[in-house]
Amino acid sequence: MVETGEVYEQNGVKLKILEVHPYFTAMGRRALLIACQIEEGRFTTPTFHFWMMANEDINKKVKEVIDNYRAITKKLMTG
Repeated sequence: MVETGEVYEQNGVKLKILEVHPYFTAMGRRALLIACQIEEGRFTTPTFHFWMMANEDINKKVKEVIDNYRAITKKLMTG
């Protein structure tokens, strides 16, 4: 399970876990609300959140979040 303070890195981009809030969905399934920041070089994003089911693979979710970050920053840089 993912915990506060963990850092994941993918191709020079770091995702820092700031807070993890477990909760139960309306269907009674355990889920997590995760607060995090991305660091790339000297740039740090504002705190943002993502949700995941408690039984999901955190590494897969981190890859998805960083891939989305890269897609957005690429669009911003190219206009």
